[in-house]
Amino acid sequence: MAAQDTPLYDCLIIGGGMAGLSAALSLVRTLHTAVVFDQGIHRNDQAPHLATIPTWDSQDPKRFREQTILNIQSKYNTVEFADVKLEKVTKLTEGPNEGRFCVWDDKQRSWLGKKVILAMGVEDQLPKIPGFDECWTKGIVHCLVHRGYEERGCAKAGVFAIDGDANLHAARHLAFQARNLSTNVTIYTNGNTELADEIQSALGPCGFQAQARTFSKLAQNQPKRSLDIHFTDGTSETVGIVVHRPLTKVRGPFTEQLGVEMTPEGHIKTNFPFNETSVPGVFVAGDAGSQFKIGTQAVVMGAFAAGGVQMQVNAENWSKPVNPAA
Repeated sequence: MAAQDTPLYDCLIIGGGMAGLSAALSLVRTLHTAVVFDQGIHRNDQAPHLATIPTWDSQDPKRFREQTILNIQSKYNTVEFADVKLEKVTKLTEGPNEGRFCVWDDKQRSWLGKKVILAMGVEDQLPKIPGFDECWTKGIVHCLVHRGYEERGCAKAGVFAIDGDANLHAARHLAFQARNLSTNVTIYTNGNTELADEIQSALGPCGFQAQARTFSKLAQNQPKRSLDIHFTDGTSETVGIVVHRPLTKVRGPFTEQLGVEMTPEGHIKTNFPFNETSVPGVFVAGDAGSQFKIGTQAVVMGAFAAGGVQMQVNAENWSKPVNPAA
């Protein structure tokens, strides 16, 4: 239970990345109060630059966050930024704040809010392949739209058709993207001979190659961005860039604590257009609530989630009959 003197905010925003900051900016424009909680861990922490964000393309994602906060603070005073690690969120079911939300950090400090926006993002579940972690965001990237341009013209590009992308549909999509960067594209299935045969049959006539050999380890080349793929048969290949879309997991314990409904793909199920979850008053923005985990989508979802919060809070605040004698 929150302390009686705990201030009540219109919205508690869990996560200070693009989605959370976008939501905060929309809320302060309508004089709503909010707190943005951020523990300083973001999916793009290892990324060398942003992409496809107008005026911020090819710039540092950390600097984007810092400058966005400074921009908000320079003009608006109804939002606070708390650099804390939250451990718990709950919807209160009794007492004077019944129906409100409360969050606690790791020092047992608490905040109260009328609504919640979940913008904490996701964690990548990287394959357990020796050397993969060292190559991640360097020679191996998650998206060729955001990271492929810089490696255009490389001698060879690769696609890892493993985990969630271990199917012909995904392999074809990624291979066609990679073909814009290199005339030589190989799809690796890491021991899945049946899939390699299917891919080779479908894409071989189009100039693509499929490899079923099993990986033994991956090694990042320095300072170049290429990597070496070592196989269990003792051979190896050098690839200029590899695309792999890892499985992801929503960050933190908050979805379970609130009991929001999830999709079969593992992100939070939302209702159009304001991204409200199955729990009334709880909204989601960014990677945690979308199959398309990109910055532009996060910004849009943050703004729309804020719109849902604004609409509900306004209705609660201003739909009560006015007493003319007051």
